[in-house]
Amino acid sequence: MSSPTWASPTGLTRRPVRPLSSRRWLACSQTHSVVSYAFWRLTVCSSFKAMPSATRPRRGCCGPITPSRCAPLVRMFGLPVTWASWEALQHTVETGLPAAEKVVPGGFWAYFASHPEASSIFNAAMTAKAHGQVAGVVAAYDFSGFGRIGDVGGGRGHLLRAVLDSAPQASGVLCDLPDVLREVSGLASERLKLQAGDFFKDPLPICDAYLMMEVIHDWGDEKAVAILKAVRRPAPPEAKLLVIEQIVPDDPGPHWTKTLDIHMLALLGGRQRTREQYEVLCANADFALARQIDTAAGISILEAVPV
Repeated sequence: MSSPTWASPTGLTRRPVRPLSSRRWLACSQTHSVVSYAFWRLTVCSSFKAMPSATRPRRGCCGPITPSRCAPLVRMFGLPVTWASWEALQHTVETGLPAAEKVVPGGFWAYFASHPEASSIFNAAMTAKAHGQVAGVVAAYDFSGFGRIGDVGGGRGHLLRAVLDSAPQASGVLCDLPDVLREVSGLASERLKLQAGDFFKDPLPICDAYLMMEVIHDWGDEKAVAILKAVRRPAPPEAKLLVIEQIVPDDPGPHWTKTLDIHMLALLGGRQRTREQYEVLCANADFALARQIDTAAGISILEAVPV
């Protein structure tokens, strides 16, 4: 962006420019009220400078930074589909639509279905990230009061297995697409049941608690509310919904989630949200957000109850 640029506020919604403006690299000079466009320009702070080693972050989005956790994530971010989507980010800025739809025929998930090597890299990255986050979640929340726990969109069951280990009185239901659960069929046991299905179409089980770790951030608001409503339908009045996500802080300063938000927007049309935005989503699905519990793993637990 070497010259002043007009961009659709639908595409921006303060999102692609948020990490840059938070570091004072971009400034909004004026807005056009008739066509609802914003006028952005680079500031004198936009020249890149090396960060002194003493000020470099020691922790990442998944807890302590270690090679075993970073390497799979670096490989995932280096996938051709990721780079191609970022290269097409102007499409997102101008339209508000995912850049990936321009470069990946059939969508992001269809790409992995037809590229097994890339899919393997992606799965390894999600596993590495989950290991750091799961430990923080289990340490921060008491699961001992639940009899049956459902993990919605729980993938390979890393979170649910750790939760059941911490709550030996509980049983669990791992809910995900048939192709996902087929790969982990060996997990099924007397305490852990597998329920294949599509949460947009198929009913979810009746549980005392529902876990959703980094599921909602894959989706725009309309789909996110639809997922929460799918959980609300079978949820008993005393049930708890635990939405486990990286929360965008309210302050205007730099934060990792503001960069991750662009990644989700460009690839999937998803978004990282503030607590207030999650409160609105929950309310639209007949849940009330009761509290936010911050873990030591760069992720938060949002506890919601049916209303």
